[in-house]
Amino acid sequence: MSTNTELPMHLYKANLELLQTTGKLIQESGQQFLSQAAPGDLQAFVSNVGNSQAAFVAGLGAAVQTWQKETTEALGGLAGAAPFGNAMGDFLKQFGK
Repeated sequence: MSTNTELPMHLYKANLELLQTTGKLIQESGQQFLSQAAPGDLQAFVSNVGNSQAAFVAGLGAAVQTWQKETTEALGGLAGAAPFGNAMGDFLKQFGK
């Protein structure tokens, strides 16, 4: 068995992608909020805010599902790998002689 040394990089990439997607969604949501037309029209404002929030929540849900899939795939690769503790135990044995 071998130790999965790629796991940290896969998890880092998945977390970075989630962070980037979340930042993009927040930026888009803020832009939509600032571009509201007819500031005196409360009904239109509320409708636009509701639509903006719905788009944000849908995008965030998709981003989290993608993150969950990527992390599950990365962790699934551990099934055939030796636990990190085994590798460290073998490494430390050479100092215990």
